Amino acid sequence: MNIFDVRTMLDAVQTQQEKGALKLFLRKFFKSQEPIPTFEYEIDRETKGKRVAPCVSRIQGGKVVDKEGFQTLAGKLPTFKPKMVDVAEEMFKRQAGESPYSGKTPQERSLDKLADELVELGQMHDRREEMMSAMALTTGKVLCKGEGFDETYDFQMLPTHLVQLAGNARWSESTTSKPLANLRAWSRLISNDSNGAADTAILGTGALDMFLDSVDVRGTGAVRGLFDSERIDLGNIDPRTMPGGVVYLGYVKELGISLYSYNQKYFSEIENAEVPYIPSNSVVVFDSRADLRFLYGPINDFNSLVPVPRFPRSWTPEEGNLRYVSVESACLAAPLDINAIVSAKVA
Repeated sequence: MNIFDVRTMLDAVQTQQEKGALKLFLRKFFKSQEPIPTFEYEIDRETKGKRVAPCVSRIQGGKVVDKEGFQTLAGKLPTFKPKMVDVAEEMFKRQAGESPYSGKTPQERSLDKLADELVELGQMHDRREEMMSAMALTTGKVLCKGEGFDETYDFQMLPTHLVQLAGNARWSESTTSKPLANLRAWSRLISNDSNGAADTAILGTGALDMFLDSVDVRGTGAVRGLFDSERIDLGNIDPRTMPGGVVYLGYVKELGISLYSYNQKYFSEIENAEVPYIPSNSVVVFDSRADLRFLYGPINDFNSLVPVPRFPRSWTPEEGNLRYVSVESACLAAPLDINAIVSAKVA
């Protein structure tokens, strides 16, 4: 087996993508992957109402109902292409973490280096995809900005679904805020404006602390019956920690909503700092069964003329002293059921 072969590297990259831990949104919510055969996408969002079947006489042939329409969203898929460079001379030196007595040859180090870099580049794509998914849920938009590319993909979330609590309603006001009433109202908003029903809420770390400190949650006297006792009891908090900084808090029986907290961060080139995927004081409530897609397009390469989630390359210039390794992807998070989401800043 030649590890430098494109097919071999592609298998390795796909395995890393499937096993990546930092993928709450892609693993649980943006699970539908749609291949796009061209560099530009066109996807249709159906605009269906909530009509009921018409009543007719038994001898009547039926009543024709008007067909409801759809909205087409179109644009150019963004491209993400990190690459690394190796120097042949480095393969003759002991690498970080390598035992001084390992006896590795330069050829073995070269193979190990390539494998490590494919994993690292894959993890960079994991974070980018998770970041786009988080942006789509928290803002209704996906911002992609880089060298020669600056695009904002607006999925047109209703303004009423972008909530900013103020005054005594803020969750930071522990004695006057009503987090449970807020969750109930946002769940009803989703039911009214979409054909879905809210079943999931993701809380930023600050929002979680304020939720648990609120009198509305802790001081009702019925706190032990609030959550499903098989999963969590607020009188004896025992949340379930999941891979990748995810904490499953429990299922709110009266609302039919599962609560999660997400602690992971990524490095934002815009803010030049590490920021959380879910802003600390934010809460996202949505229907996890909604049409949340991830689009993957083709790569501008003769070795990959079909849509693939990620495409690896390794090449050496004629001089032979350098080796380049890259993993490329053309992808976009696309929440088509955008009104099955409510994003709230609670403080």
